[in-house]
Amino acid sequence: MSGWGSDAPKRVIPPPTPSMMARHRVAPGLGKARDPDAIYLLDSGVAFAFAYVDRLELLSRHYAGQVVYTGAVWREWQDRADSAYRPGQPGEDAEGRARRQRHNGLRVAAGRLVKQAEILFGPPIELDPREHGEEIAALKRQLLDLTGHDQDPELVPAEDLTHAGECELVRYGVVLREADARQVVVLCANDGGARKLARAQALAQRQMHGVLEEMAEAGSLTAGQVRALYLKMTQVTELPAVDRPDLGPPAT
Repeated sequence: MSGWGSDAPKRVIPPPTPSMMARHRVAPGLGKARDPDAIYLLDSGVAFAFAYVDRLELLSRHYAGQVVYTGAVWREWQDRADSAYRPGQPGEDAEGRARRQRHNGLRVAAGRLVKQAEILFGPPIELDPREHGEEIAALKRQLLDLTGHDQDPELVPAEDLTHAGECELVRYGVVLREADARQVVVLCANDGGARKLARAQALAQRQMHGVLEEMAEAGSLTAGQVRALYLKMTQVTELPAVDRPDLGPPAT
């Protein structure tokens, strides 16, 4: 299986069409259903969620060729897959056990992505840093500003955004919109900061529960299955409190 820098054929970014360069400043609204003409940009959080519950094939079938991801996102998967397994330790407290289990769960999810992503979704989009590097760096700075990290650099230092796959995804989304202003581009991300960044660039957003709701709307999942999958997904990736769905009691 190949990844970032592989010899596999790479998708070509379409050149901008001069007559379609007008930029919308308001992100398009989305209903519960899948948009059959949209392009869905897959960020690590949503990818980890579906990989952890071993339902990547469901994601692939649902979007049927509409999902793309970039090299920076691929590297995040690869790095997580290569991370060391963390065994339990004597005297481990509940918080430490939860962190360890989350790490090991993400490691399993990343391994599945490394093995299956290119088969299910095609090779990663690779952006030439000579052409897009300045724009991606500007998006990283904007992400820090949107999440308040510029006010407290010790909270999340800038170097922690080395991968910043969401910034590369958003850059690619902007490229797609510049090529065709009518194109609906959706960032699939759980991180609130990433979705704020997408919104600022007039891209639509989905988080993992919204994707599950799309699948229920399409008849691929029942409400009970949505609830069960979402709760299992939260073992490795969580939504900001403001975005968490009110699931109510389980069906009897």
